[in-house]
Amino acid sequence: MQKTLLFLALLFSFQLHAQKIEGVWEGTLFLNGNAKTTMKIRMEIAERDSSNYFGILYSRGIDKNTIYGCDYFISGIRERNTINFKWQKVQRAVGMNEYECRMFELLKLGYRKKDSLQTLQGSWVWQDEREDAFSCTKVSDAVSDMAQDEISGYVKDLYEQYESSGILLAVEDRLPKKILELPVDSTDVIVEFSTIDSVKNDSISVYFNGNIIAEYHDLVRKPLRLRLKGMAAGTNDLLVVSASMVQPKLNIQMKITYRGELNAYTIQPGFTGNSLVLFNRKE
Repeated sequence: MQKTLLFLALLFSFQLHAQKIEGVWEGTLFLNGNAKTTMKIRMEIAERDSSNYFGILYSRGIDKNTIYGCDYFISGIRERNTINFKWQKVQRAVGMNEYECRMFELLKLGYRKKDSLQTLQGSWVWQDEREDAFSCTKVSDAVSDMAQDEISGYVKDLYEQYESSGILLAVEDRLPKKILELPVDSTDVIVEFSTIDSVKNDSISVYFNGNIIAEYHDLVRKPLRLRLKGMAAGTNDLLVVSASMVQPKLNIQMKITYRGELNAYTIQPGFTGNSLVLFNRKE
């Protein structure tokens, strides 16, 4: 359940764009250009935005009736018309050792679409700078349940490392943690924030549907009260971001008043995570 919630929160920050890289891609790698020596490649990719991606790459070959290959967690970044995928962690080695898996360096791929066929074409680059031509075809727009679990576990571990190391991530790189999801109508929603610990540097910024509505508000000096009026049909998101440069995690009380009912929550935006509230209005 925890993995599922983490993955759903993660996917909330992923947006599909004109070039839909998110999904499952399959292809064949011809080692040293030899049609007799091949590896089947499968990539399950999630998009963070139009230029950042990560996911899992599976490679499998057969030699003398023995299956071998490597599974990697990979991250990708778009540079002009090329997407470079690099491995971040060897998840498992099959029929070979991890050192051999590390001989793979990166993928340099370009996106192509003709009619309904989507392909990624380019080079498989080895550590010694050798390159093998590689292409893969999109077979699904959605990653598998197994990949969801693996990606969720990887992301959870990664962000725990960030947090334990006290790393201050850029706002857009922080993981959104969903606090609640509230069905609403045209009635105004009042949201209030106040500090719990009264520690200095308790300041936040608040975004509503991607637009900043409160910036660097110091909660020690004064609580923050927002009135959300006439929300649009569909999902509306309220994102609470720590503006502190010195306090890894804030302790903030958030009160939501809707149709005369008040509910209070403790939220902890910080260096590695933002607090997310979703308001759903029926169309």
